[in-house]
Amino acid sequence: MVGIGLTVGGIASFIQTTAEEVNTLSQSAEALELPVEDVDAFGKVITSMGGDAQGARDSLMDMSESIGEALQDTSSGKADVFKSLNISLKDMKGESIGAMEGIYRLSDAVQGMSKEEAIFRIKEVGITDNKIVESILKGRKELEALTKKQKENGVVTKELALQSQKYKEVTGGLKTVFSSVMMSIMNSALPALTKVLSWVQTFVKFCQENKNIVVGFFTAVATILMGKYIHAMKLASISTWTTLFPIIAIIAVIALLAAAFAIV
Repeated sequence: MVGIGLTVGGIASFIQTTAEEVNTLSQSAEALELPVEDVDAFGKVITSMGGDAQGARDSLMDMSESIGEALQDTSSGKADVFKSLNISLKDMKGESIGAMEGIYRLSDAVQGMSKEEAIFRIKEVGITDNKIVESILKGRKELEALTKKQKENGVVTKELALQSQKYKEVTGGLKTVFSSVMMSIMNSALPALTKVLSWVQTFVKFCQENKNIVVGFFTAVATILMGKYIHAMKLASISTWTTLFPIIAIIAVIALLAAAFAIV
């Protein structure tokens, strides 16, 4: 049963972690205005090269910001870099290209350069992650092929992203409900618990202020009980002694209480 519980707990933890990762990926894709499949595939390409998916998403965001800056201010440094690389930042419809297409075009543009110059130009654009730089140096054709292969192997889809978002909303709602229930319980339980503790505090305070009376009471009770059973204990057989042990223990506790209050 313990093993089953651990397994169920592990599955639940895996689902929760995966849903959170998918949501993070989906949010990045939305910010980049790219299909979540493309962003996940590129992340998997970089991961297979020893990098990490978050680094891939960060680099796509860097490319997106560089493209935006160059289009907004055609005299900016970023605009000059793209011009010097002969990279067009608009598609056939005259609209701005996305970050992924920007990566592909940059990969095309640095082909034929020495490795040192290519790395320098890539970093001029704003891509500084070494694994992303390494992937760009492979050339557009190979990079597109690697991305396509990752899509064939399986990536996060739009449908899965939507389901993960719904899961997050439901679990978030449950957390809110549970929190409200616990607050209600606390609101009901705290007054009663506070009253009980107040009674205990009052009793302890009474004992401290009247310890002579309390010590005398417990001592008298212990003495009476000992006197009542002492004769029976002298005449008792071994088997009878066994039945008297609980009584002896009670008397001992009472005596200890008397001693404790005497010390306080």
